[in-house]
Amino acid sequence: MNKIYLALYFIIFLLISSVSLFSGGEPLSFKEDRVSIDILSKHVKMMKEAREGSLVFSFPDNAEIVFPYRENLKNIKIVFADRVKVLADGRLLDYGIYNISAGDASEFSLKLSDVTDIRIYPLPLKIIYSTENLKFIIEEKKIRYAIDSSFAEMGGVRDESFEAFKALAILIYGRCSQTLYRGKHRDADFCDLSCCQVYRGRQSITLPEFLAIDVSALRKGLYFCASGGGRLFSDGIFSNTGRRYNPPADVLLAESLPLSKSNNSQWSCEIKAGELSEMFFTKSGEFIEDIIFSLDKEIVFVKSNFTVYTFAPEDFRLRINRLKGWNFLRSNNYIVKKEGDKFIFNGSGLGHGVGLSMDGAIELSHRGFSAYEILEHYYPDIKYISFNRRIYSQYILFDTENGKILKSSGKNFYERRIPLGSIFKILVTLYLWEERRDLLNYKYTCLSENQEPLPLKCWDKNGHGALDLKDALSLSCNIYFASLYNKINRDSFYQWIRRFKSYHGLKLEVPYISDDKKWPQFLAGLDFRCTMTVSDFVKLVLILNKKMKEKDSCAIFFSDSLKNTFITGTARPDKGNFISQEVIRAGIWGKTSTIIYGSNFTTSYGLFVGAIGEKGIVTLLRKSVGRDAANLSAEILYENCK
Repeated sequence: MNKIYLALYFIIFLLISSVSLFSGGEPLSFKEDRVSIDILSKHVKMMKEAREGSLVFSFPDNAEIVFPYRENLKNIKIVFADRVKVLADGRLLDYGIYNISAGDASEFSLKLSDVTDIRIYPLPLKIIYSTENLKFIIEEKKIRYAIDSSFAEMGGVRDESFEAFKALAILIYGRCSQTLYRGKHRDADFCDLSCCQVYRGRQSITLPEFLAIDVSALRKGLYFCASGGGRLFSDGIFSNTGRRYNPPADVLLAESLPLSKSNNSQWSCEIKAGELSEMFFTKSGEFIEDIIFSLDKEIVFVKSNFTVYTFAPEDFRLRINRLKGWNFLRSNNYIVKKEGDKFIFNGSGLGHGVGLSMDGAIELSHRGFSAYEILEHYYPDIKYISFNRRIYSQYILFDTENGKILKSSGKNFYERRIPLGSIFKILVTLYLWEERRDLLNYKYTCLSENQEPLPLKCWDKNGHGALDLKDALSLSCNIYFASLYNKINRDSFYQWIRRFKSYHGLKLEVPYISDDKKWPQFLAGLDFRCTMTVSDFVKLVLILNKKMKEKDSCAIFFSDSLKNTFITGTARPDKGNFISQEVIRAGIWGKTSTIIYGSNFTTSYGLFVGAIGEKGIVTLLRKSVGRDAANLSAEILYENCK
């Protein structure tokens, strides 16, 4: 009896094994860190339609193909003529499923008949070959695929747009982890068509360490498009249920500048009503009378002579584009009107308009925004796995003698314009030193509540108590600096600012304050319209470093005050912080600032400028405060000054 059960078990095992070996319906991506990709689908389609062309695959010396038994293989050639033919080393293959492999970490090259470049793909390769179908399925590590797909989508990588490339790669990496995309293409997780997600094989580029998106915390898909054209949509445009959530505004808030309009600006197209009716209706005598696209509701209403239909905007667009060409209706950001016997569409942008806009991301990258700021511009509620503030931050390390850049978050960050916040107090202090030395011994008491026109409370709600200028600078006391409002002549201060800016070659922007009630807040560094570039902050550190080396009371003042930032001031470390204690002993100095800033919505940023000896630093840390930026700066300086 046991022998019978054993025989039955063996037969069942063979049946299950045969299904798994020959079904061809399961994606290759059974491993958690990999995805499967259906490659060359567009080329296959075009060559089938033209009944000409070829593809040539070249494999490494140790490559083998299962016929179903294993044989060595040098190349495979796909020929399109009267029918599709697959030849392995010149031998015509029968219809079937073929697997080609060559051990670990192997690649194959591909020569396309319509281009001169050679593409590189990973092995193994699965070929699904039948009378109706020809598919090429590969498997790739998620991180490698994310980098290579971002490269293909961006059309390459340039230094000025690197942060946009990085943001898209992180987003695609997240897409690889969302079940929404797994096995979507029946035989694979992804395909390489431009309407899905472009992929052209492996590229010779690496991505620095990054924070992965926590997809478990997301309630929507990680979509992206070529260009929002100044307007973004929710993923409701993919269904006829209408807007599902309020999409972010694709604008640069500080400048009221619509993003993603430069490369894909206005477009227009028209189509005759009769032709459009044939695309949508099969009933005899039914025709389109009007089209109403509600941009806010994200619904297209098509009124016929019989009834009113509702369409998802992307469904409506693709129904037309399948017949008129994929770039006929270039985006979902348009208005439509009827003139005579035709409908005219006027719009801007390129693609469905949901999620990250690549044009907008590139514009933000050019302006010095980081990959994480770009991601949060389009996905404000995004969260990351294993958060690391070092990776999340932007900083620049430089020589305090000549300003030479030693390390940087990128060229664009160097010229990024950001508010000074409390760094402005340094400028007020320099003004007092050069123009109003009679106020250097000025004292004021910062209370828990203060009278107008001073701010009601300082950042320390308990108040700092009695302060002199040196303590007020290290503690960044808003009330002390605001209290100077009736002691500093406004015109004299602005004249000094212009001279200081011109003499040091700064790109400092300071609005003129005519409102007496706003003047105290301005002196306290609470007007975030006062901005400088990161290169200006570097120059400011060089100016202070030079002053601190002079043999006079000015040097002693700045040295004591800015060193006290880490001893008794706003960057005072927690007990047991070994690194902070070490850098204090090494003579670290600087100034903290907490600014309210952002792209399409504002958030808190920590800012720090300072130095140890010959190493200076400017650090910007999103969703943080000045103290955190200072502590991070201390860690970076400690590592680079040992």
